[in-house]
Amino acid sequence: MFGVPGQRHIQAIAVEQGKQLGIAGNPDLAGGGLMVAGIQLAIIFGATVGGLLYDGVGYQATFIASGVFLLIAAVLALLVSRTAMPVAR
Repeated sequence: MFGVPGQRHIQAIAVEQGKQLGIAGNPDLAGGGLMVAGIQLAIIFGATVGGLLYDGVGYQATFIASGVFLLIAAVLALLVSRTAMPVAR
C-alpha cells in the first residue's frame, strides 16, 4: 500500500511465517488471512480519515463520524443476522 511505512515489511513477515507454518496455499485458511487484511485496512483508513477530520474540522467531527459508522455497522449486522444461513454439508 502506498504511503504506509513498514507495510511491505509486515506483509513479508506474514508470508514467511505462513510458509514456515505450512499454511501457505491452504484454501481452508485463506479466509483468516483475508480477515486480517481487512482489519489492517480498516485501521489504516480509520486513522487517516480520523486525522483528516480532526485537522480539518475539529475533534467533534471525529466522534460524530465514528458514531455514524457505528450505526451503519449495527444496521448491517442486524440485516445480515436475519438472513437465512445455508445448510453446510
